[in-house]
Amino acid sequence: MFKLYKHQKKQNKKTIIALKTNNHVLYGAATGFGKSVALWDLISRDLDDGKRVLLLAPYRKLIFQLESTFENINPHVVMGVIDRGSKDSGLILSSMDTMNNRLRKGSDYFEDVDKIYIDEAHISCNFPPIKNSRMSRLYNKYWLTAQWVGFTATPIKANGYRLEGWDKVIYKYQTPDLIEMGYLAKFDYFAPVDLDISSLRTNNSGDYVMEDVEELTNTATAVDSVKKVWKKHGKNKKKVLIFAASIKHAELLSESISGSLVIHSKLSDKVQMQILEDFKNSSVGTLINVGILTTGFDDPTVDMLIIARPIGSDRLYLQVAGRSLRKYGNKRSMIFDMCSCYKKCGLPSDIRDFNKVKKKTKDDDTDDDTVNIQAIRCPLCDEVSPRSEYTIETITKKKFILTNYTCPACNQKCKMDRKDLAEINELQKVDTKAYKKLNFKKRKSIVTDLVLEFTKAKPSWSHYIVTTINKADKSDLLDQMIGKGTSAKTLWKKVMNLYEECK
Repeated sequence: MFKLYKHQKKQNKKTIIALKTNNHVLYGAATGFGKSVALWDLISRDLDDGKRVLLLAPYRKLIFQLESTFENINPHVVMGVIDRGSKDSGLILSSMDTMNNRLRKGSDYFEDVDKIYIDEAHISCNFPPIKNSRMSRLYNKYWLTAQWVGFTATPIKANGYRLEGWDKVIYKYQTPDLIEMGYLAKFDYFAPVDLDISSLRTNNSGDYVMEDVEELTNTATAVDSVKKVWKKHGKNKKKVLIFAASIKHAELLSESISGSLVIHSKLSDKVQMQILEDFKNSSVGTLINVGILTTGFDDPTVDMLIIARPIGSDRLYLQVAGRSLRKYGNKRSMIFDMCSCYKKCGLPSDIRDFNKVKKKTKDDDTDDDTVNIQAIRCPLCDEVSPRSEYTIETITKKKFILTNYTCPACNQKCKMDRKDLAEINELQKVDTKAYKKLNFKKRKSIVTDLVLEFTKAKPSWSHYIVTTINKADKSDLLDQMIGKGTSAKTLWKKVMNLYEECK
C-alpha cells in the first residue's frame, strides 16, 4: 500500500534488529519523517508473521488518523463506545484511556497480544508508571509478555533525559538531517523581543510555572508585540499558527488579531474539528491554539509560526516548532520566537542526544543536566542563528580586546564584546598562597548558594556553571575568587563574568 523511502527502510531495519535482543524500543521519528508509513511497514510485517498487535494512541483524533492508515486491513477499533472493524484482522486500535477501562473490566481482555505499538509515546510512557495511572494496568499485564515499540518525535522526559524503562532508542534521522535531505522545510528563526527568562521558575514537568508565564504574556505590551509581527509578516500573506500560554492569553491575542480562529480544550470535539477543518481549507489565515496542536496536527501549508509563550521544556519546544516544518512545495517557514525560547532550548535544527540518561552517582562531575545553547540573536535583523555561522573577529588593543560578530543573515556587524586587558590579567594572576584549592563538589555547593540567593533559577544551573568553568580550565580562577572573601553579591557578579567568558 505504501512505499518506503530509503531513510524509513534504514531505520525500520535498525529497529527490527534491535527487537531481536530488546523487548522495549523507542522509535524516534522527527516531524516529516513519515511516521505513519514506517509504522504501517512494521505492523504489516508482524501481521504477516501471525502476531496479534495492539496499537495505542493518547487521543481520539490520533486513533481516527491511524484507522485511515490501516483501512486496507480493517482493524478492530475499540474506543469509548466505539467497537467496529474486524476482530480477526490481528490489529487492535485503542486509546490509552479506553484500554485502561477495558482491562479494569476483565483480566483476560486481549490476552493474546504479542506486540504493542504506542503513538506519541512521550505522553504517559515513562516506565514503571505511577501507581493507578492509566498506563499501570497495561504495564502490569503486558510489560513482560509482549514486545513494546514507542513512536515519538521526542523520546525524552520534560527535563531532557530519555524516557525510563525502555531498553533502546533508535533515532537515526533528526530534524537537521531531514531538512538537508529535503523532507522538511527550511526555516528562518527570528526573536523580535529579547527577554530575560532567567527569573522564570520551573515546575516538576520541566516547563515554566504558569503563574510566571501569564504574568509575562497577559500584558498589553506582549500582545501588541505579537500583533506587530503578525501585521508585518502574516496578515493576508501567510498561514499563521500561534501558540498561546492560556485561554485568557489566546482571547487577548484574538481580540488584537482580526479574523483569527481560537482553539482550546474547553471547546467540544465537534467544534474543535470544525475549526481545524476551516483552517486547513483556507489558503491564508491565523489559528491561535492553547496546548491543542502540539501533537497529531499536520498541516504542511502552515508557513509562519509565532511562539507567543515561554517554553522551558525541550520536548514541548520541539513539538511546537515541528508544526511549521512540514514540506510543502518550495515553502520556507518563518518562526517568530516572542519569548526568547531559544535561550533555553536552542534552535529546532540543533542535534540532540535522545539517549541521555541521568546518572545516579556520587561523582558530580559526570552528571551534566543542562544543554549548552550555541545560538545568537542579531539585534539588527532579529534573526537567531547558530554561533558557528557567525563570522567572529578578535582585535587586541593596548588596553582592551574587542570581539566583533557578523550576522550570517544580514551580513552586518551586529555585536561587539569589549574586555579590558587589566581585568583579564588580574583574573589570570594566580597566587597559590592566596586561595584554597577546592574540589568540584565544594565549588558547586558555593555556587548553588549564590544561585539560590540571587536568582529564581533551578539550583541545577550551578552544576552547569562550574562544569563550564572547569572545561575552560579556569577552575583555579574560580577558587581564587571564592578565597578572597568578597561579599556574596560581588562574588556572584565575578562568577557570572567568568562563566560568560568561559562559555
